[in-house]
Amino acid sequence: MKKLLCAVFALVFLVSCTKYAEPDVSELSESLLCGQELEEMTSADITDIGIIFDIDLSLAEEYAVNYSGKGGRADILAVFKLYDKDDVSYFAEALEQYREERYNDFLGYAPFEAKKIENGKVLIYGRYVILAILPDIDAAIETADKAFKE
Repeated sequence: MKKLLCAVFALVFLVSCTKYAEPDVSELSESLLCGQELEEMTSADITDIGIIFDIDLSLAEEYAVNYSGKGGRADILAVFKLYDKDDVSYFAEALEQYREERYNDFLGYAPFEAKKIENGKVLIYGRYVILAILPDIDAAIETADKAFKE
């Protein structure tokens, strides 16, 4: 866990020194989901998000969370645009902790989904923090990289 925290802080430091575009959260979320092979994605409301991630949503200016509504599926995309860059590490740690817990939950009974979670990423672009656990993580990262280029 200590190594994970060090890695998150190092990433946050590097990202905070870089200038990024600031796309609309809803449009970004849609573009990240486009082309993914997904079933029954559900939009999470404020109550769902608080339960899923146990985070303080008052720190987020905008957010969009979509998750698989079908049992036994790990697919989730969470996009948060924060008011303050200082809160990025808090969100990144919470999302990474969620990813690790989900991996352990799925490991015993759904190895394919566990692998998808293991390959999932917490991405940081300026004031944005994204959790992507999707079938084609490489495509999601490429789409995000393009969206944040200035």
